[in-house]
Amino acid sequence: MAQRTTLTERQLEILRWIADGCPTGVMEGERHKISAAALRNRGLVTTNGHGAAWIAKATRRGREYIAEADGPNAPIPRRPNTPTTAWARKPVTVPTDLRGAHPIVRATFAAAAGEKAWDDGRIVIGPAAGVIYSVATRALLRRGLLVVQALLAEAERHGWEISGIDKDYSGRAGAGILIRGHTYRVELHELTETVDFTPAEIEAWRGKAWSFEDRTNKLPPAQDKKRQATGRLGLLLPNGYGGGRVTWNEGPRGALETKLASIIESLAARADADDARAIEAARAAEQRRQTEAARAAHERQRRIENARLERLLAEVQAWRSAQDVRAYISALRADLDEMAYDDRRRVEPWCDWAEEWSSRVDPTSSPGLIRGLSD
Repeated sequence: MAQRTTLTERQLEILRWIADGCPTGVMEGERHKISAAALRNRGLVTTNGHGAAWIAKATRRGREYIAEADGPNAPIPRRPNTPTTAWARKPVTVPTDLRGAHPIVRATFAAAAGEKAWDDGRIVIGPAAGVIYSVATRALLRRGLLVVQALLAEAERHGWEISGIDKDYSGRAGAGILIRGHTYRVELHELTETVDFTPAEIEAWRGKAWSFEDRTNKLPPAQDKKRQATGRLGLLLPNGYGGGRVTWNEGPRGALETKLASIIESLAARADADDARAIEAARAAEQRRQTEAARAAHERQRRIENARLERLLAEVQAWRSAQDVRAYISALRADLDEMAYDDRRRVEPWCDWAEEWSSRVDPTSSPGLIRGLSD
C-alpha cells in the first residue's frame, strides 16, 4: 500500500526539527527516530548512523512539504493513530504584569531576590517545591514568568491543577501541572551560546606544560569555551522516561509566547498516553497479582500434600512396627513354657506391655491416631 503523504502534527514537528539541523535539547529518548524512519520511507528525510552517531537531514521533498505546510494551502494534518483529546489550537493570551498571578509564579519571582548571577549572566531559582525552576538573566526573568503565568492560567482553564512538586526519582523539586494524577514539571530557561576563545585564552592554554605534546598550532578543546546568555527563552517540560517533545524554544519561528497553544496540546496528548500506560500498568499488576496468588495456592497445596504424605508414611511405619512387635511377642509366648522360672517371670510381663503398646500405636487398632485429610 502506498505511503500516506499527509503527516500528523507530531511528524511535521519532527520534520521541521530535522530541517533546522536537529538542534540539541529539543528531543529526548529514541521515539523521534522511529518517526524519522517513517519520514525517510516517505522520501522526506535521510538518516544515517546509530546511537550517538545518528544524524538526519531533510530532503528537497521534505523542505517543499514544510514550505507547503507553512503556506496558505497547507494540508490538514492527519490525526495520529493513538486517541488524543481534540484541541482547537488557539493563541494563548499572555498578561502584561504579574498582578493577580498564580502564587507559584509570585513565589518564583520573589525567590530571585539576592541570587547571584553565574558567569554566563543567568541566575538560578530553585530547585525547591512551590517555585518554577528557572535559569535566566534578571532582564528576561519577568517576561519569562509572564509566559509561565499564561501557561498555568490556560492549564487551569482546561481543568488541570497547578501544584508544587517535591524531588523524586523522575526529577528535581519545583512546580508544574497535574492532569488526572500525572505530574508535568514546568521549567524556564534562557538559552546560551558559546563564545569564541580570545587570543589571550589560546596563548594561556598553549602555555600549559602538563604534557610533552606540541601545542603551538593547536586550539583549546571546544568544550572549554565559555557560554553567554542569548536573550532567547525556552520552556522545558521534562517527561521522565516517556518520549516526545521536551522543550519549546523561541527563535526564527517565533517568540515563546506563540508556542503556548502547542505546549497545551502536547500536554493533553502526553496525559492521554500516560493514561494508557497507567491502564496497561494496572492490567499488568493485576496479572502479576493473579499469577502470584495462583503460585501461592499451588505452593500451599504442595505443602499440604507433603504433610499428608509424611503422616501416611508415619502411620504405615507405626502399623508395621506394631505387626513386628506382635509377631515377636507371639514367638516369645510360644516359648514361655520352656523357659526357666526366673526368665518366665521377667518375660511374661514384658510381653503383656508390648502387646498393649502395639495396640496403642497401631492406627488400625486406634483410629483416633489417623488425622485423615485434616490440614
